[in-house]
Amino acid sequence: MKHFIPILIAAITLLSCSKGTYSRLQEIESYIEEDPKRALEEIRNITPDNLLSPRAKAKHALLHSMALDKNYIDLTTDSIIAPAVKYYSKHGSADDRLLMHYYMGRIYANEGNLDKAAIEYTRGEEFVGDVKFKLAIGRLYNAFASVYSKTGNAKKEIEYALKAYSLFEALGNVRLLNITKGKLAMGYANAREFDKADSLYNESVALLEEDSVSMAVYLGNYARLKVLSPNPDPKGAIELLGRISNEYKRTLTADLYCVYAYALQLAGRIDECDSIIEQLAKLGVSDLNYWQYLIYKHRGDNKLALEYLENSSKRYEKQINSLLSNTTDNALKDYYSSEAEKTKMEMKIKVMSLILVILAVAMILSAVILKLIFINRKKQRAMETYLDMYENASKKLADYDAQIDEHNSKLNVLRASFSQVYKKQFTTIGDLCLTYLTKQGKKDVKDHIYRKVEKLIANISSDEKLHSQLENKINAELDNIILHLRGDLPKLSNDDMRFICYCIIGFDATLISVILNLSMENVYTKKSRLKAKINALNSPYKENYLMYIW
Repeated sequence: MKHFIPILIAAITLLSCSKGTYSRLQEIESYIEEDPKRALEEIRNITPDNLLSPRAKAKHALLHSMALDKNYIDLTTDSIIAPAVKYYSKHGSADDRLLMHYYMGRIYANEGNLDKAAIEYTRGEEFVGDVKFKLAIGRLYNAFASVYSKTGNAKKEIEYALKAYSLFEALGNVRLLNITKGKLAMGYANAREFDKADSLYNESVALLEEDSVSMAVYLGNYARLKVLSPNPDPKGAIELLGRISNEYKRTLTADLYCVYAYALQLAGRIDECDSIIEQLAKLGVSDLNYWQYLIYKHRGDNKLALEYLENSSKRYEKQINSLLSNTTDNALKDYYSSEAEKTKMEMKIKVMSLILVILAVAMILSAVILKLIFINRKKQRAMETYLDMYENASKKLADYDAQIDEHNSKLNVLRASFSQVYKKQFTTIGDLCLTYLTKQGKKDVKDHIYRKVEKLIANISSDEKLHSQLENKINAELDNIILHLRGDLPKLSNDDMRFICYCIIGFDATLISVILNLSMENVYTKKSRLKAKINALNSPYKENYLMYIW
């Protein structure tokens, strides 16, 4: 007792600390949108190992991933978000579960695995109807649009960008609405609808003056559109690229320098174009051949243009084959098919469980009815009624066995086998009842019935031929489980094997104790020791042993 109070105080202290830490995480979550830099600093001050509950660890992992993403720190592994994935896969609110799948998809997208990213976004989309934080839904749709943009499916890209646009418009979020305009413009550009793309780019770059990151992206995309459209505007493209460097102080990427070089070519500034191309060639820029093809095609040097086009096609051959095979669409189809099959199997298991429960209840009720009828001395009629009910139940069970698929056939066959065993027991009970009826009024009637039961149990316990038949039946229905067990545990005695067989066919501890003349305590001890031996095995059949015996 003197140690109990300090332990109780320590437990209460730990519980209070856990609640306090979770409240702190909720507070960080409340301002992570407006002040992601501060949120990241606060999250980094919390040590995950000090968090006691899986829920707190999951929330910390999710907020950490969110804060990194909002601070433009791209993750390419799941090392940080893993606790959130583990917890929110089965628990948590719809908001947290959608965000977990969204940021897991972002990680896959960052590492270039677009198929897995699309599957994560699809899983997140399943929670859309219950999510309260609607901005997360819009971001999910935009992320989906980005995946389809990179996989060349412009139709789907526009579809998801429009979904995001409608949502942000309904929420009145001007910043995200304007960002989505730029994303929608990319979709129309990929669909070769240049007029729509130009109009949306023009709107988005006019409305995102204060968002330097988005502006740099969309100015670059707009410049690319201006040089690749059927009516190119090289001057406009050069001005847009200049704004990236001059107004937003951002260095042009190698790809945008290629756009710049082509714009100079279209504007007639040949020497400047060649100078940039020469520098990019020295750096080994991977996409340069395509832009060189465009440049020399514009100059009328078709021979050299064709050479660069062939080099470019070799570089993009793998990517083109990937786009033609629609791997992302196929991955999503496989995912949907897998989910449908999973749902179908879960439904079958539920139906089977329900039928087994109904049968069990029916058997219990029948036993109660039999007992009441026995007490009221209507034994013969009760036995006939009970056997009729059993025959009907067996017929229904057989009808059900014919409908379920091959996956569950072994279980059905074994169930039918057990039904025959139980039917035999009912016959035996009927025999005992008949004995009682024919010997009514005799003083030794109880002793006579007792001796019959004692003889029946002795026969079951000692009949080696009967036990051999039982082993053969179990082996036939359960893939030679007894044969494998004898091979894995050769030192088991015949009594041990008989004990295991009775466990497999579902005898309870009381019945086993009677048949094998063991105490109830010995039955439980024997089960525990056998389970320990099986758990210690290094056998491919170990899981089957544990599943069927226990």
